[in-house]
Amino acid sequence: MAGGAFRGNDTMGTLLGWHGWSIGNHLAVYDEVLPLPPLQFFPDQRSGTQSIGRDLDGRTGVTARARVSLPERATLQLARIDNRGDRELYRGEYSWQTKLNLLSGEIDGQHGTTLASEYGWGTTGMGFAPRAFVQLDYYAAYALVSQKFGRNRLSARIEVFGTKDRDRSFAEINTESGRAWTFAYFYELRSIRLGAEFANVSAARVSAPDPNTDGRTLTLEARYRF
Repeated sequence: MAGGAFRGNDTMGTLLGWHGWSIGNHLAVYDEVLPLPPLQFFPDQRSGTQSIGRDLDGRTGVTARARVSLPERATLQLARIDNRGDRELYRGEYSWQTKLNLLSGEIDGQHGTTLASEYGWGTTGMGFAPRAFVQLDYYAAYALVSQKFGRNRLSARIEVFGTKDRDRSFAEINTESGRAWTFAYFYELRSIRLGAEFANVSAARVSAPDPNTDGRTLTLEARYRF
């Protein structure tokens, strides 16, 4: 078992609540401003959000996890994250109150086969009634199978995700649902890894300009290790 504390993540929930789910490989850095869609009923919120930046409400978030494992065979873990946000507005950004639970497991076979799965669920929100506010439930889950043979590895993953609007506010409708699947292939040389990945997403978000938010990507990789 283990635990921890953190600061600077008061905006956890902002992109999920106002932008919706997305699948990609962008890694946000400290003080980076990420764009938000136009927010008609929240004029005090600036047009971007910092996912990692200076702490807003002075509260310390907490994490805890418990893990059981069989060495080189299987792992099962349950984690809990609570940023303890106070839901107030600070310098053009709201401190969201976000809680997340993560249940994950992995099995490593003796013949290069890996099975992995993870389910996350929680709540997030900002503001207070009767003023305009946001409150939603969310979930995401995936199952992955990966097979290694020689220098090659093939992987397949399927995902489901969604949010459920709980504030019943006219300001924003945050309900969304979707699914995705991904196929990937990698080839290992001594110091170079070559790879290709194809991902397909099918989703619907009520408040999006186009409620059908389907998409697909093809990614090619050449990575040199030294």
